Amino acid sequence: MSKDELELLKSGAARLGRGMRAAWALVAVAVLGWWLMGGSGFDRALLASKRVVITGASQGIGEQLAYLYCSAGASVLLVARSKPRLAAVADECRRRASQTVGVGEEGRGAVVVGTLSADLSDVKGCGERVVAEAKKLLGGLDILVLNHISAQVAPAF
Repeated sequence: MSKDELELLKSGAARLGRGMRAAWALVAVAVLGWWLMGGSGFDRALLASKRVVITGASQGIGEQLAYLYCSAGASVLLVARSKPRLAAVADECRRRASQTVGVGEEGRGAVVVGTLSADLSDVKGCGERVVAEAKKLLGGLDILVLNHISAQVAPAF
């Protein structure tokens, strides 16, 4: 096998791997959404008053998960790089929470929505920063959704 053929094979394998990860992520979000919308008798009350951190929350899957958690009554800390997008998602989360979560219902408190602008590709200290912010804003952490993308160097074959 020539060097060019080997490089082409590596490139194809890498694309296939990325595609498979994206497909599984899409399936996971679809199943979670189905459950949260009552498709399987999932009790949305299980998420009420939970404290959730969602990374990659400024768009795509993370954004949609934030809306679902807030609609179910969970408090969220939204983490991403883009401050303007985070602010827009947080506003929409608050709007959806106020429409679907009855304020003062037994067993439910007010939904807290906070944002943290952070570049999680800079690994040093970022985990501690996110957890500290969750403790400060939400009083702790029940669910962690790691939805951010980090650039990685492909391993050598």
